[in-house]
Amino acid sequence: MAAVRLEAVRVRAADLLRGRADAEDAAGAEALVLDGVSLACEEGGVLAVLGESGGGKSTLLRLCNRLVEPSAGRALVEERPVEEWPLPALRRHAVLVGQRAVSFGGSVGDELSLPARWAGRTPSEESLREVLGVVGLGRLSLERDAARLSGGERTRLGLARALLLEPRVLLLDEPTGSLDVRTARELLGRLGEWARSRGVARLVVTHRPADLAALGGRAVFLLGGRLHGPFPADAVLDGGPADPAVRAFLGTLGRAEEDAGSANGAEPGAESGAGRGARSGRREGEA
Repeated sequence: MAAVRLEAVRVRAADLLRGRADAEDAAGAEALVLDGVSLACEEGGVLAVLGESGGGKSTLLRLCNRLVEPSAGRALVEERPVEEWPLPALRRHAVLVGQRAVSFGGSVGDELSLPARWAGRTPSEESLREVLGVVGLGRLSLERDAARLSGGERTRLGLARALLLEPRVLLLDEPTGSLDVRTARELLGRLGEWARSRGVARLVVTHRPADLAALGGRAVFLLGGRLHGPFPADAVLDGGPADPAVRAFLGTLGRAEEDAGSANGAEPGAESGAGRGARSGRREGEA
């Protein structure tokens, strides 16, 4: 059974702008942010979503717990249309972890446990320690002032907080965006073990193909509002699937990373995070 499914979803820019004073005058309001997008992620599975910056990847995630409504088509969680779910239950079942961690103030323990308490549960210290271990913060004191954490630590704390809610679907928006490649690989590996052991599905937006080495599963590409794929993660890591649009996108990423490497003093021709360079990250993570 699909834990989360989108069927022929379309989202107009005008619908995202609804309620804003400039909505009627906004240029491109009739443009489609998502154009006929269909996908499915099975229970315990993982589906990575890659694509252009500002191309609708976050919108795709937000459809799954009704933070965004489709202009056409439908979103389903556990084969039940999202509009049929009581909203609080839906958002505990399909938990979205955004790019910017929300802070409630107080200690690390307070930050972790507050949403679970809102849901009527008081997590044990053992549970708090367990989820901190999953996100690589096992040595962090529960008494530490959460405001003193680094950006990467706050991101991982937000993810740990989501795990305490015992979701069936994790909607992860750039969970490794503030992490270095090694820390990202370790985090995704531990998170994968946690999710597979519980049958939790993961829909993961990422900007770097190298993350697929730790994620595994399948990947789709959102390009120009249209979905390409799914493709096995290995096919992307081994140089890209045959789809011309996807290959062109991966080539653009590779050139951008090479340019950045040259600017930082890297030797020309060094492998990038796309294609062969992404595969090299997988070898490092193998037992």
